[in-house]
Amino acid sequence: MPHSVRYLSASLLALTLLSSCEQRTEGSYNREAQNEAALNDLSNADKANGDKVTPALAAGSSLPALIPPKPGESGGLPDDRRPLDESPIDPASIRGAGLTLEKYALALESKDYETAYALWGDEGGASGLTKAKFAGAYDKYLTINMQIGRPETGGPEIAGSEVSGPETARVPVQLYGRLKNSNNEPYNMIGSFILARSGDKDMPWEIIDSDLQPRGVVREAKSGSGETGEANIPPEFHGRWAKSTDLCRSDADTMTLRIGAEKLEFWESQAIVKSVQKSGRRITVTADYTGEGENWTRTTSYTLSADGKTLTSNDDVARVKCG
Repeated sequence: MPHSVRYLSASLLALTLLSSCEQRTEGSYNREAQNEAALNDLSNADKANGDKVTPALAAGSSLPALIPPKPGESGGLPDDRRPLDESPIDPASIRGAGLTLEKYALALESKDYETAYALWGDEGGASGLTKAKFAGAYDKYLTINMQIGRPETGGPEIAGSEVSGPETARVPVQLYGRLKNSNNEPYNMIGSFILARSGDKDMPWEIIDSDLQPRGVVREAKSGSGETGEANIPPEFHGRWAKSTDLCRSDADTMTLRIGAEKLEFWESQAIVKSVQKSGRRITVTADYTGEGENWTRTTSYTLSADGKTLTSNDDVARVKCG
């Protein structure tokens, strides 16, 4: 690392969310004291909830689809209608900071906590947790979905450091899903991640701070509202899909598709899944899309090859699984 930073991380999303359903905000006080208090609260919450799973989940039934706050709503991302820049992304540019958070989101959504932890500065230490505690905290979530806004130059001055301006990037982020407790309550958090240049050509940006806090309400789809349906894409379809194996190593593949349980991410747009129908190795996904300042709903089918390595959409576009 080319700079010295005193991290004041407020990124303990798993700890603060799970310690309370009271929508407690995250503080910016001493990190060690924050961690200790949060861990104590988490222990108490675990004792109270017993990490129970709802009867519906235990029986294998689906939970209602989640409808998070939209851009411009309380708890939603900024309503940024500027046209998207569809040119190839230089990983070292400010836009490249968004690529780092895309990797972070995909890792959390697929429960690859080791990869997510490594994207924090100080080899994960900037998160304020050990690798084991980081994984344990996030594993308390039933589902994790992350929406990423437009990266902007310059996070705040960081205490004890001269790092600011073009050396940092602020990226709006919305995190939502369900808690893994007795009621599987929805949660929603909104704020920003701060990233700093790492000096590593393979990973030019690293996460150093977050100010996410609980705000907004995630609704559950109601029967008869037109928003019903199983909204979880099966795990075998999750991951990053590219036009070719060679392009898996590129962050500039315009055909890249990232699939999570409740989200699809394309080069120029992203979508929240409304419903999923599965037949054999084929799924039909209806989702609400946003991109280039527009909103639309579309239904697309995806067929998975027998070996699970190729995904073909109903417009005959075939992609291979990366990693």
